[in-house]
Order: sequence, then C-alpha cells, then structure tokens
Amino acid sequence: MVTSAGLVQDSTVPLSRQEIIVALERLNDELVRADAKASVYLVGGAVMCIVLNARESTKDVDAWFSDPTAIRSASRRVAIDLSLPEAGGVAG
Repeated sequence: MVTSAGLVQDSTVPLSRQEIIVALERLNDELVRADAKASVYLVGGAVMCIVLNARESTKDVDAWFSDPTAIRSASRRVAIDLSLPEAGGVAG
C-alpha cells in the first residue's frame, strides 16, 4: 500500500519510528538540495509512531503535501538511497 510522500515500504514490512525519521530527514535534505519548498503533513500510523510514541511501527506513511512534483522527485531519490520501494501511488 502506497499512500504518502514516497516513504512507504511493502505493506508486509513495517517501518519503524527511526526509519520514518531518517526517511523524512533525507526527504528534507533532497528538497533543500533541489531548492524546493514543500510542506508535509503526516497523518495516521506515522504520527502514532513518531509523535505520540503509541506504536513501534507502521506499514505506510500517510501524508498530504503542498508540492507534489517536488515531493515525488525527492521521495524517489530517498527511496533509492534507503533501498525502499518507490512509491508508485503517491497522492498529493
């Protein structure tokens, strides 16, 4: 299941809190490198993991983002760098 900023693994392999944080930091780095500005608003399991510490992992990272073109491009590079499956169903 792929529903976010391109930071989603196969739904059978959960993403840990630390993996999500690393991926989001890398996404930020890629956006800076591209001189792009975008907002990412996390929802769902990712928030439960990294903000509320209510669970250890999630199967996907659901998000809304303000610049789909920039996010898609940056998230593809992050997916490659971190060996994550590319998010084919990224929704902005």
